[in-house]
Amino acid sequence: MLTSARQVLACPGSCKLLPPCSLRFKKPELASNICSSAVSCASTRGAHGMPEEEGPTGRVLSIVTGASRGLGRAIAHALMLHFHKESKPHDLLLLGSSPENAYKASAELSELALAHSVSARVVGHGMDLTNLDDLDDHITRMLTCADQPGGLLPRAGGPAAYSQVLLIHSAGQVGTLAPIWDQELHNIRRQIDLNVTSPAAITSRVLKEFMRCA
Repeated sequence: MLTSARQVLACPGSCKLLPPCSLRFKKPELASNICSSAVSCASTRGAHGMPEEEGPTGRVLSIVTGASRGLGRAIAHALMLHFHKESKPHDLLLLGSSPENAYKASAELSELALAHSVSARVVGHGMDLTNLDDLDDHITRMLTCADQPGGLLPRAGGPAAYSQVLLIHSAGQVGTLAPIWDQELHNIRRQIDLNVTSPAAITSRVLKEFMRCA
């Protein structure tokens, strides 16, 4: 089962939408609200919007883009705390434009999980969502088990090891704020690739892979 959130929240069913203007304020509270809404949606609806039964493992996988800093990082932290509170085993795949920051974020959450005896595996990975030439390879790695060459998926058994999957697109950028007649082609393409093309491509591949295991 998969829930997809796009910066604020966009998922099947009737979920509360949070105003974009609040993104710059109170990140912990906003992250907690997004986390709660996404989890609530994922708990009640499957990939086709129908109620779905709990899988055999009960393990949840969260894939968060833009997770190396800001709101994405706060959402990853909120997800970790939420599933620990619910006593649900949980794995996190944190994606960020900076490999160094993505690894740092995953190391911090791994330490948090260890300190609080949380059943979780956290993997960080750097990927540039504006580079469409490498995007397909990155997505393939995301959906390949870590015990395979180049694989990132934290749990052996691949997608079938999870009963719930949350895909949260927190990566995004406004770009150059200027009238359309002052926009350069490279800026237009960068914003479309980052904010539209890459999230759509990732969602498509993840849905296809996990629906196959449903």
